[in-house]
Amino acid sequence: MKMLARRRGLRRVWGLPPRTHAALIAPLCGLLLLKVELACRCAGFITKSFHRANQTVRLIATQGVYSQRMLSPIDQNAQNCAAMFKVSISNIAAITKKNVKKTAVYTHC
Repeated sequence: MKMLARRRGLRRVWGLPPRTHAALIAPLCGLLLLKVELACRCAGFITKSFHRANQTVRLIATQGVYSQRMLSPIDQNAQNCAAMFKVSISNIAAITKKNVKKTAVYTHC
């Protein structure tokens, strides 16, 4: 909701037509595309789950990503993030907004 309001505000400030596609607005103002933003947040969540103090959370995250390939939602998200940013699942911690903005190497799926 916050990003939608931001895009609408940018359209008004820049005098763009209301039907201007959101995919055109994000690169103009230095924002990440919504799908990329969500993938970065998902990668951050998975990385934080690996380092939680709670042993149960760590176990479930580790099993979901490394052992139960494509059987758990967390692994499906990890696979999608890794494919989008062209990294291996073992290197998913490297996916951050800062790194993505710096390198800008991701596929527009």
